[in-house]
Amino acid sequence: MTRPARFNDSDVTSKAFEIDNLSYLTDTSPWRSRFDTVYREIRRRIVLLEYPPDTKLDIKSISLEFEMSRTPIRSVTQRLEREGLVITKHGVGTMVTGIIPSQSRDAIQLRLHLATLIGDTDPKPIEKVSLESLELLNKQISKHSSISRSELYSIYEHLHEFKCKLISSDLLRETYDQMYYRTVRVWFFYMEKLTLSELSEAIKTDVSQTLNAAKRDDIKAIGFITRNAISAMLHRLNYLMMEEE
Repeated sequence: MTRPARFNDSDVTSKAFEIDNLSYLTDTSPWRSRFDTVYREIRRRIVLLEYPPDTKLDIKSISLEFEMSRTPIRSVTQRLEREGLVITKHGVGTMVTGIIPSQSRDAIQLRLHLATLIGDTDPKPIEKVSLESLELLNKQISKHSSISRSELYSIYEHLHEFKCKLISSDLLRETYDQMYYRTVRVWFFYMEKLTLSELSEAIKTDVSQTLNAAKRDDIKAIGFITRNAISAMLHRLNYLMMEEE
């Protein structure tokens, strides 16, 4: 499957978009283990296609980069394999999984149905600090007309983690989390064929509507808002996938 032309962040408007003080989007606090930090970084690279589909991961280079032995790096890749982002082939090594349209549709459809369960499975109360960070995020992104690729990733991830904190069921939260990273990679894969303004408006709407529902403490509404956003994504992707099938 041929990958679309690589997105170029230089295509963003001349006034480079920079979100002020969004360090909370990438948590580097002491409690997060070094293993988890490396895992999140490799996952980020896979989702943003810095490690493109069907690419072999150079375990030795990654080990040297993060100054870790190969054993914990392989533990990271094993976790990513359970999540469907890499696959280890005997005699070949660890490869980033390919993107197959039919499987991508199935994963997005599953995530779509999981979203409505956010408010239906005895959800956790919204934490004050989570609401405040979402308010800050909404305020900052509303000031800008265009958002770059890496910033979109950070915003999507922050919104996703906000929603994950509402899910009380460990099984649902784990499944929802895995489906998110599988499907958001597909979104970034086809992102080059969409305009930046379209992408920016979509995420602004998602954040704004989620914030309004959170202020009302309406977690069921958050689930439906998420479902609608995923449904809109699927509608766009179906059209783009059909062009390549």
